[in-house]
Amino acid sequence: MTFFVPSSLRGKIIATTGVTVLVGLISLSVVNILTARSHALSSLGSQVKALATSHAVGVGDWIATRHLVVKSVASAVNEADPFPYLKQAKIAGDVDTVYIGYADKRTAFSSPQNLPADYDPTSRPWYQQASASAQPVVTEPYVDAGSQKLVITFASAVKEGAQVTAVAAADVFMDSVVRNVASIRPTPGTYG
Repeated sequence: MTFFVPSSLRGKIIATTGVTVLVGLISLSVVNILTARSHALSSLGSQVKALATSHAVGVGDWIATRHLVVKSVASAVNEADPFPYLKQAKIAGDVDTVYIGYADKRTAFSSPQNLPADYDPTSRPWYQQASASAQPVVTEPYVDAGSQKLVITFASAVKEGAQVTAVAAADVFMDSVVRNVASIRPTPGTYG
């Protein structure tokens, strides 16, 4: 490949000026692209951080509300028929089931359950975790004994002195949690 090299001084000056202008334009374009990219990424990062913080606050509020529902059920532990309280707590808390597991192995549920005949609430992870804690707890997901579905439980121990008399609890099926997370769409084309 041969290059045209002007022989006159005027041609050399014009060629040099043209090359200089071209190099300057290319350099300016690269700097503009890199600057715009940097600002876009920075803006996107800030937006994602703000959205994540917002959703984290929402999840924290959701958990706190379920804890309050469970704590409110504690007043029904000594009732002869806690069913009306449990049913109301289920509706108010927007949970799948609200129940009380007693230390003497009795249970009371907000709706009928398909439990095995030898069901012992004191052996369940939600009961044991809540009994060992001074605060309300949230379990890791586990398979529910009645529905055989994956569930998380919000639970709080009811104590007389240091003795646990019962544990109030509320179940949320994981498919509800999954639907909630799947509904998070921070921006078009993204998902939680």
